[in-house]
Amino acid sequence: TIVSDTGFARERIKRATEQMLEQKVRGVAFMTSEMSSGSIKAILAQDITVTFLDVGLVGEHMNNISLDYYSGIRQAIGHLTQLGHRRIALLAGPPHLQNILARQLAYVECMTSVGLRPGPILPGDMSFGAGYKAGLKIAKMPSRPTAVITVNDFIATGVIKAMHDCGLRVPQDMSVVGFDNTWLAQCFSPALTSVNVHPDL
Repeated sequence: TIVSDTGFARERIKRATEQMLEQKVRGVAFMTSEMSSGSIKAILAQDITVTFLDVGLVGEHMNNISLDYYSGIRQAIGHLTQLGHRRIALLAGPPHLQNILARQLAYVECMTSVGLRPGPILPGDMSFGAGYKAGLKIAKMPSRPTAVITVNDFIATGVIKAMHDCGLRVPQDMSVVGFDNTWLAQCFSPALTSVNVHPDL
């Protein structure tokens, strides 16, 4: 088994692809949506089984795991509006990433569909630190949101820490919703509300 952490960087994906092909692997699973056409062509030229994430390619020896980001964001907004929230922020990741852009577009569309004004939308690098920095910014807004949706649980934990450091209670003063429902969601009391991801093969 060979595992490579590419950090969503296409150059690192290219190097990891080349290294795996040099090892003559019999199958590859790419758990990133940021595949370049060159890397895809190099893999498809080999007689091996491939699984992609959100790339959309399906065929002989090819599978694709697609995630319904729209449904997840819609459920998060529905949950928050049922609790009475009307000002809901989105803490996103780098906007050039396809999966982040998909969640951001879903957020804007879903907010608009229920008669709410989208925003603020704050980009970041999907880390605890980015969540903490954005959380401090939100806490100091004159008319701050009452709820925050984040694109992963790491950002959510940073937001919660920032709120506590600013004297705000979660969820009493600020509701926070994560995404991916990782083990981090269970590290809080009460547990972090997080969108559970169900891959569709």
